[in-house]
Amino acid sequence: DTDMKEAFLTAIALSVAAIPEGLPAVVTIALGIGVKKLLKKQSLIKKLGSVETLGAVNIVCTDKT
Repeated sequence: DTDMKEAFLTAIALSVAAIPEGLPAVVTIALGIGVKKLLKKQSLIKKLGSVETLGAVNIVCTDKT
């Protein structure tokens, strides 16, 4: 599985190096894959402001109730 991922990433890197115009497509695909992984974990946040706020948080305090 690791070898397959490495081969895939190498192929992407070589294609972007050969054709720089392909970079936006590769970035879009990579972001789509990331969103799919987040959806599987049910952790997708729809509002960007929430993500920016969480990125600046150092400590999260929670309560069971």
